[in-house]
Amino acid sequence: MITVSMLLSKKEFSSFKLICGENGLNNPVSCAGFFDWEDDDAIKKDFPPDILVFTTLSMFKDNLREAERYLKVLINNKIAGIAIKNVFVNDISDDLRAYAEAHAVPIFIFSGTYINDLTRLIQNEIDNDRNYSVNERILERIIRSSNLSNKDKQALLYNINPYFEIGCMAALYISDNSKIILSAEKLTNQYRDVINCLNNVCNNIGGGKGIFNGFALYKRGVFLILSGSKEIERAMVDYLSELKHRLKTEKILKDYHIGVGNMYDGNNIEAMFKSAIISNTTAILENEQIKCFDEIGVDSVIFGNMRSEYTELFFKTVMDSISEAEHTGTPFLETLLAYVQCKGNIEKTSEMLHQHKNTVRYRIDKINKLFGGSDTITTTGNLFFFTRVYKARPYLDQLI
Repeated sequence: MITVSMLLSKKEFSSFKLICGENGLNNPVSCAGFFDWEDDDAIKKDFPPDILVFTTLSMFKDNLREAERYLKVLINNKIAGIAIKNVFVNDISDDLRAYAEAHAVPIFIFSGTYINDLTRLIQNEIDNDRNYSVNERILERIIRSSNLSNKDKQALLYNINPYFEIGCMAALYISDNSKIILSAEKLTNQYRDVINCLNNVCNNIGGGKGIFNGFALYKRGVFLILSGSKEIERAMVDYLSELKHRLKTEKILKDYHIGVGNMYDGNNIEAMFKSAIISNTTAILENEQIKCFDEIGVDSVIFGNMRSEYTELFFKTVMDSISEAEHTGTPFLETLLAYVQCKGNIEKTSEMLHQHKNTVRYRIDKINKLFGGSDTITTTGNLFFFTRVYKARPYLDQLI
């Protein structure tokens, strides 16, 4: 959903001066239109709710009282706002100010920028926002639906962008370390500059002939999708290598985590997206900017099977055992997570928890018994598997 305030953040609206109606800055904008001269009935018909109205009031330059009467009719339609170019009018009456305030419709005076340019920009923003929402639903079907054929997934991918080629494909998933699934509006706001940065980097890389890049917002981040024919597979490898190097130097990306998935053809579209998401999760947990799927080791297995019934059963069984043990008041889960984070070092764990070493040893002994391992290696493996699932679940939830 595009709002008035979102549009005002763009440089093209820098000359806009708010006259009144501050409470309406979060009004949604569904379209933009130009008001020249229409009677009351035409206004009600042609200016729907949530439209952002532009005007010069040229037809009323000698009768501003009549102009303001028509502006009130527009306001009654629950429009998003009114923008008056200061060709003939530089201010409005106190009466109109009060009317706009009461109806939470902002009124602006602006100069310089062509109205046609602004209306075209607004329509592009609305189209992009609508596409982002549709794309997210498409991606969710590709990634999370188990009953789709490869042909179905390819058709869905072409709905995102008909220029994708399926001979050779790779995806990168970029997000911050937030666990929160964002709305299309918030994703659009947060990742607009990130997408522009990624697009500029891609366009500036030499040797990328035949490689097409596209973008799709998804859940809590954005996909950069690269595609080309089967013949450019070697070029894609070089392109990805150069891309990773360039992304590390971009200041705007320094607080983001980038997961680079494996290369696939059109028969593995689901795996392409999943490998990027999984790599992104490892990057978050390791607090690194970029992680590639071929270097994350066992995370590829653990995270890739996060939704399996066996992983869910193991996780639930352990959580139930820990919850039961914590009825005594001992924070076993906190101790377990700290112990694994400190790579099994008792002294470091005791320092992190501000507990005596013997207390930590006692808790770890109890935890080992909960996991039921018959030897150190088995128990350590179970501990690692559980904590990795525990930490990754919030980042992978609803994504894969």
